[in-house]
Amino acid sequence: MELARPLAAEAAEKSSALTSLRLQRKLTIEEAAKRAALWPEQVEWLEEGRLYRFPGTETAVLALLRYATALGIDHHEARALSGMPVEPPSRRPVARWI
Repeated sequence: MELARPLAAEAAEKSSALTSLRLQRKLTIEEAAKRAALWPEQVEWLEEGRLYRFPGTETAVLALLRYATALGIDHHEARALSGMPVEPPSRRPVARWI
């Protein structure tokens, strides 16, 4: 019989997608907050998924949008993070000729 692991250990092992993206871009929480014009605490809330800490849902969504924009998340990266299929860019030979 296997013992159950504590929930805190499981949460600590897995970092959020936003945290991994910030670390890939070699940014500290303070630098990312400055880029997005947010407080460092707000960046931590977003990375931990604690949207309830914001005054309202619209405020939380707008903060997340500003943070994602400040990190430079593009369309393909956003689709990959959300688990949607990422298609290669469409080839438009006519656009090349123009």
